[in-house]
Amino acid sequence: MASIIPRPEVVPDLEYEKGLEIQFGINDATCGARELTMGFTVVPPGVRNPAHFHQNAEAGLYILSGQLKIYLGETREVRMVGPHTFLHVPKGEIHGLENLSDTEPATLIFAYGNVPSKDIAGTTFVEDPWV
Repeated sequence: MASIIPRPEVVPDLEYEKGLEIQFGINDATCGARELTMGFTVVPPGVRNPAHFHQNAEAGLYILSGQLKIYLGETREVRMVGPHTFLHVPKGEIHGLENLSDTEPATLIFAYGNVPSKDIAGTTFVEDPWV
């Protein structure tokens, strides 16, 4: 049966990617999902998350607000993205992001395919947290 999970009822995870406020709205814990993890992220002004990859899942992002600097691959290729932009990150590709604003948060929606939780996504950090 379908589940409705109001965002205000989802407790933010402040430990998964230090510096970011992540709400895992769809996963095995919130609604019994077996093949999808999805959430909402707030990237505070000036914050950069540590570069990482997901060994068991592709990642998809949709930028809702703000300007983000995206770091991709082993060489940390830099791309700038803004609102209404989709980003697909293949399984195992290193990535990270940074909010360029000094005053405004950035927001995005993300999903991990074919995994029911952040733990099963196999997130591996390749640098220490920036905060």
